[in-house]
Amino acid sequence: MPSITTVFSAYTSLAASVMLIKTVLREAKTILTQFIPERIQKKIISKLESLFAHPTSDLTLIINEENGYGINDMYEASEVYLRTKITSTTLKRLIVSKYEREKNLTVTAAKDQNIIDIFEGIQLKWRLSCTEKESTSNGRKEHKFFELTFQKQHKEI
Repeated sequence: MPSITTVFSAYTSLAASVMLIKTVLREAKTILTQFIPERIQKKIISKLESLFAHPTSDLTLIINEENGYGINDMYEASEVYLRTKITSTTLKRLIVSKYEREKNLTVTAAKDQNIIDIFEGIQLKWRLSCTEKESTSNGRKEHKFFELTFQKQHKEI
């Protein structure tokens, strides 16, 4: 059995090594953020995460706001449906609006928040995401889409 001194020495060496590695990684991140644009950083991180991630049993459907020629009916239906789910969830950010001739407020979820829903006993995760399109004559335009994620085994339902 190793002595207490040996165990303590091994522990301090391990702790010092971990601290050194953390410091080196933090410094590398600082240097990289100065030279690599954030957009490219996100792509690199995404690829690394997918490389080391466990195989998933989830399936994600993308429901774009526009289908190339106009508004996607599936997007509008999803938006209307999710308005009924917002009151029963614990979202931290909501968008509230009221049109001039309307009596009631319209409440929708702000982007990048998850709305958990149960449909026929299946857990669904909805998320509104936005990415910026290239500048247009009207200024910047957002590309909006819903991500609907659920387990692959329920794909047919």
